[in-house]
Amino acid sequence: MQTTPVFIVRKFFPPRCPRCEHAFSSTEDLAEYMGTRGSSFADAKIRQAQQTPELFGPVQETSPGVFVTADKFSSDFIICRHCENVTFRIEYASTRVMSREEAVRLVSAAGFTFWQEAVAVGDAVRPYSTLSILGAADLQRLASVTTQAKERAFGDADAFENLLDPSLAELVNKFRENRITEAARDGLSELLGPLWTRLIPECRDFLVTAEVLKDSFISLTDTDASIDFSPPVVMYSKALEKDLLEKLFRPFQSFGRRQSFPVATKKDLARSVAALESFVAAGRELTLGDMAFCLLNLGCKARRADQNGFAEFLRTRLRDLETFCDGQKFPARLIEYVSEYRNKSAHVAKLSKDACMSARAFLLEEPIQLLILLERALIVPESERAT
Repeated sequence: MQTTPVFIVRKFFPPRCPRCEHAFSSTEDLAEYMGTRGSSFADAKIRQAQQTPELFGPVQETSPGVFVTADKFSSDFIICRHCENVTFRIEYASTRVMSREEAVRLVSAAGFTFWQEAVAVGDAVRPYSTLSILGAADLQRLASVTTQAKERAFGDADAFENLLDPSLAELVNKFRENRITEAARDGLSELLGPLWTRLIPECRDFLVTAEVLKDSFISLTDTDASIDFSPPVVMYSKALEKDLLEKLFRPFQSFGRRQSFPVATKKDLARSVAALESFVAAGRELTLGDMAFCLLNLGCKARRADQNGFAEFLRTRLRDLETFCDGQKFPARLIEYVSEYRNKSAHVAKLSKDACMSARAFLLEEPIQLLILLERALIVPESERAT
């Protein structure tokens, strides 16, 4: 029978020893707990199942001397090789890959916890992914919330985002405190360089959550091709939206000529003036689409019009408004992003992995790098230059 070396990569909780805080990354860090000295591995497993049947299910003797349990939560006990602390472990997801390099990458950069080498038997060996009951419940819940939000939003991207917001806020809080985000945060910091620290904390949290969701979804597409990548795209969009709001629009509310607007002779300009007036006077929140059209119609197309306080303000915040509008074409590219990715996440039945990767590339990678383009266009405050 043909055998093939493979690599099993797992995500489980806790990812570190609760006593010594050492990461459970490989077989050098942990071993399955075999009970007290002198007992066999099988005896230890039977005893564990008998003591906690609510976790492992009842012990059944399928044949003389052969005992099995359901192990419905994909859980067991492990012992830390660094401090010998015994820990209860519960599985979240696992995947099989064909190279050591990919296994190490998944642990170091994609939120997985542990990898080990194994041997597969047979001539049809291929990569695969599985979810435990815990992982499946999380994915099913997020998929259900996403589907319901799309049905209720009727294709309205703003309504979809608002309906999805509570679940996404929960994810942000969950991932903010979770150590598996360290690799995603490090990767983004390396990609953005000094610009990473200039992003406001909420923007960084949204990007990290988007990266973790994206990697988690990609790792499962081998076994579930129906996964909707809308949630990570929404998180990438919220990162861009938050950066724009706090860097270019929120400060305008306290600008001296914030109530000075040109006479609107065209419908598009009138709509943008109305949105910005409402934002300044009543605090009505602007959507990413609102901000895109305000920048295009009021900040760029009407930048030479009389009584345009918004264009005056932009000149105090941007290194070069003309380059921002005409050279980099930032507002036009922002509108393209909103139309192609942010809005489509609300009204297509399922956003594909390729669409998600394209949205990420539009913001963070060459040739457009929309989020990076924005940060480079901004005038750096004196306080940031000092650091």
